[in-house]
Amino acid sequence: MEDTIIDRRTEAAAHAGDIRRLLIADFLASQVATRLGAVCPDIETRVVPEGPLSEDDLAWADAFSGFQLPGNIDHAQIVWVHAMSAGVDAIASTLRTLPRPILLTRTVGDMPRKMGLFVLAHVLADAHHLDEYREAQANREWRRLDTPRMDGAVAAILGTGGIGAGVAEALQGAGFVTCGVNRSGHAHPAFSRTAAAAEPGAVPRETAVLVNTLPLTPETENSIGRSIFSRLQNALFINVGRGASVVMDDLRQALETGHLRHAVLDVLPFEPPPADAWYWSHPRVTLTPHIAAVTDAEDVVRALSAALDDLRAGRVPGTAVDLTRGY
Repeated sequence: MEDTIIDRRTEAAAHAGDIRRLLIADFLASQVATRLGAVCPDIETRVVPEGPLSEDDLAWADAFSGFQLPGNIDHAQIVWVHAMSAGVDAIASTLRTLPRPILLTRTVGDMPRKMGLFVLAHVLADAHHLDEYREAQANREWRRLDTPRMDGAVAAILGTGGIGAGVAEALQGAGFVTCGVNRSGHAHPAFSRTAAAAEPGAVPRETAVLVNTLPLTPETENSIGRSIFSRLQNALFINVGRGASVVMDDLRQALETGHLRHAVLDVLPFEPPPADAWYWSHPRVTLTPHIAAVTDAEDVVRALSAALDDLRAGRVPGTAVDLTRGY
């Protein structure tokens, strides 16, 4: 199976080996075009608006980069798509329906470190009772809460890819033992130990912090729910993966029954969420608007330049996505 995946990527990369004309869309487009021109002067670029491509752009381009695909991508001769984001579930689901091979690469950049710092910030705020002390200050109360205990505590991280590894490294620096959960249970040097997702005890009962970094695939959609939450007791849950991976009704129940003490949600099934969504006002939920690791122009340019170097050397880029798996 792995050989088949590699062959598919190799076939797509071979078609993308002579890229010369790149369309760039979305809010970073102008910055990316300017900076890419400085490092890859032989690549022609056009900045285009979001949405369907014009007939002229369809005929001109052999590559595209943006956060979303144009609706008429199937009418273009584009052979390479570079996603400006690390998450590519929507783009991959569209490209895998097309009859011809298209290479998809993604932007990872500094996201593992940024994600790790975001998670660590919330873990430290929780451990040091910062919200409670802020409330106590407002009420003019002088009281000490329990001393934070992180040395030797277990953090279970769903996903051991680059972002999961970045989260593990940040939490290990704070004293946590990190348990990484992946498809096969294969070891990873960034984690104290690993487990296969199908194992009943993949997420240890003693988990103090549970972090989701999984991509959204048919396997991971709605995969985080009662079967995982019910194993925990008074744990902190942080979602920086994909909102649709979580069964939100099960999350609410876990918060109300004490399996979880708090949930930090940077991603949601629908963004922005509807005004009547229960998690807007739940006292044990912290919402952030998908900002755990914001892509910047430098991230995109470095990823594009590295992928171009690989393609021109006849290599499959390290950021190439398997369209079947979706990551």
